[in-house]
Amino acid sequence: MIEENRFKMSDVRVSVIIPHKDDWDGLAKLLETIPSRENLEVIVVDDHSETSPNNTKIKHPNMVMVHNDRDAVGAGAARNCGMAHARGGWLLFADADDTFMPGAFEVIESCVDSESDVVYFKPTSVREGTDKLSNRHTAYAALVDEFCLYESEWIRLRFHPPWSKMVRKDHVLNNGFQFDETLVANDLIFSLKIGMAARKVNAVQETIYCVTSSSSKGLSNKKGKKYFDIRFRNHVRYNQLLKDNGYRKSQMSMLSLHRKALRLGLFQFITSIAKAILYRQPFRNHSDYAKLVRDRQNLNGH
Repeated sequence: MIEENRFKMSDVRVSVIIPHKDDWDGLAKLLETIPSRENLEVIVVDDHSETSPNNTKIKHPNMVMVHNDRDAVGAGAARNCGMAHARGGWLLFADADDTFMPGAFEVIESCVDSESDVVYFKPTSVREGTDKLSNRHTAYAALVDEFCLYESEWIRLRFHPPWSKMVRKDHVLNNGFQFDETLVANDLIFSLKIGMAARKVNAVQETIYCVTSSSSKGLSNKKGKKYFDIRFRNHVRYNQLLKDNGYRKSQMSMLSLHRKALRLGLFQFITSIAKAILYRQPFRNHSDYAKLVRDRQNLNGH
């Protein structure tokens, strides 16, 4: 067990929240990319790890280690726990197997006086264990570019992951926003709500965050009917929220879920199609959004 580092800071402006479970090497690598700053705190939320850390590697001058004490497990519950401990005016989320880019916190520091409720940054991604570029980031990089060029509203609706953006804490607290405490897809509704409810958003084209893409690790790769059902329910909730708030034409396609269902078997695939029809879910993305992502993927050769 790592004891809390009771460091003193006069004015915490940014709280970096990191959910963690058993990936101590990844966490150590991430912490090395976060500088020590007087106005920055790092909250690592351990989600019932079954292994013990190497205390000489898991360290940061501004780190506080807390433990997920909620009834639920998973990154969503851990992030909610981290938000409850955060003292900063801004919340910045990171996953324990990812890293921040060099110079990231200079860019972040330049945005702490922003009048926006959410500030989005450009991410990048690499394949695990290599320096080879992945395509995990391309849709989100496209959203940042589109906002910077045209102030496109898509960024409010489709920047699904919690990373590579910072959120004003008062925006979260005053609206009662929480991550879903599910094993997968815990960030989908949270990200949509903070985007739709924001009085003002901004985006910055500097790349601050690097996602590690893996075929075997991560919540996005969890398979099985239990995980599929959670994703399906949250997908329907997401589209219903869009419809209820005047964004019916911006609802998200079900095609990716149908592909996942097909990998689970023909019965699951047919059931997925039937439920999508029953709940009146769209089979295609809006043409403007589809073109935005397609153009970005073509530009990057994916």
